[in-house]
Amino acid sequence: MYEELAPNARVWKVYNDELDKLDSDRVEDWRDGLDALLVLGALFSAVLTTFVVETSGRLDFDWGEFHAQPLDVALNVIWFISLVLSLGTALSAVVAKQWIHQYIAVPTGTPQERARIRHFRFMGLEKWHMSLIIGLLPMFIHLSMALFFVGLLLFLHELSLAIAIIMDVLTFTILSLYLASNLLP
Repeated sequence: MYEELAPNARVWKVYNDELDKLDSDRVEDWRDGLDALLVLGALFSAVLTTFVVETSGRLDFDWGEFHAQPLDVALNVIWFISLVLSLGTALSAVVAKQWIHQYIAVPTGTPQERARIRHFRFMGLEKWHMSLIIGLLPMFIHLSMALFFVGLLLFLHELSLAIAIIMDVLTFTILSLYLASNLLP
């Protein structure tokens, strides 16, 4: 009686095979996106660090009459926030990749036990809103880059108005293309 639901019944093997296909597609999409975020986050953080080093030196002072310029303070606040967002996104991507690795690891046991473990893991991903978290990570990199560009434009306005105007136009064009590509489809 109830042999069709026995631990080694065919139904569990079919269930596991079908969900393995579904999971592999989902996980492949997540991994590709997270890998791209990690590369972008690392490169962007390296570039951003150069600017932070350049401008943070302006905040160095002796205890005499020196006062940091408000623009220098604003630049450093903007760029440090941008750096923290970029590094935080990279860290979150690494953690998400670890979650994915644990999710797809094939457990030992009967097909029924494997199905139960897979379902338990799947419910954990649902409870912790894994798809939403992975979907939001690019937003933090985008915000980080937007802050970087704001800081860059402020920095350039201090150096040269001619260069700043050219960069304003270029940045506005890039921002317009970005918004159009995200809002139109």
